[in-house]
Amino acid sequence: MVSKEVCIRLNVYFPVVPLVFRGRAFNANFRGYKKPMMLSLKSKMHVLYGLILISFVALGILSIDRLAFVSNQSIIMSTVWTPRARIAEETAGTAADYRMSEALRILSISSEMAQHADSDLKTNSDLFLSKIAAYRALVQKGESSALLDKVQQLWQQY
Repeated sequence: MVSKEVCIRLNVYFPVVPLVFRGRAFNANFRGYKKPMMLSLKSKMHVLYGLILISFVALGILSIDRLAFVSNQSIIMSTVWTPRARIAEETAGTAADYRMSEALRILSISSEMAQHADSDLKTNSDLFLSKIAAYRALVQKGESSALLDKVQQLWQQY
């Protein structure tokens, strides 16, 4: 068996070769230190808790950023898309009312009913055009209003 002194002398002449003395590394730190830096269990636990804390803080910051993004998107939905959907629904209802007024005009049997149906047609037509104008007011810069122009043109032709 190799003695401790022989291992130390060999380690001086051959520092890159790990020497094993009784099953464990002996002076195996090759950075010039005699003993590797040893942390106590308490220090290791503090480092571990610090890393866990840092990861929780990073995840918290990430979640706050994502929640801010979701909040901004919900604000856009409530200020842009919900009013547009409401006005589009009202426009569809106005178009249905106009069609019913047309049916009443066709089915009217007296001049009084025809006049009432004509006034309803005029009212519903004006209301439809006002709904298109209200929707046009909600169109943002950079968005195309070609579809609104097409709807208004088809309404005028109708």
